[in-house]
Amino acid sequence: MLRGEPATRGVPVVHHSSDGMFAIRDGPWKLVLGNGSGGRQTPRGKPFARPYQLFDLSPDPGEARDVAAEHPDVVERLEATFERFRREGRSAPRRAR
Repeated sequence: MLRGEPATRGVPVVHHSSDGMFAIRDGPWKLVLGNGSGGRQTPRGKPFARPYQLFDLSPDPGEARDVAAEHPDVVERLEATFERFRREGRSAPRRAR
C-alpha cells in the first residue's frame, strides 16, 4: 500500500476489549458481538447479547451508524466466521507437517 500497490485482503481480525466484548473486522466491515460498546463509551453493553452492531468503516470510521439491519447477510457471515475461529481456537489455517 505504501508503494501505491493495491492492498491484499487478509484474514478477518478479531478484537477483544478489556470488558470482554468481542468484535470481528473484515475489510470495511466491523461486527461488534454484543449490544454496546464494550469499552468506556456508553452504552457499555454485554458481550454476546443481541442486537449485534455492524459498522461500515469506509464512510464511518467513528462507528456512529449501526447498519446491521441493512446488511443481515454481512452480520451472518461475520458471526459465522467468528464462531468458526472460536470453535477451532485460531483464525489462521493449520500448517501441514
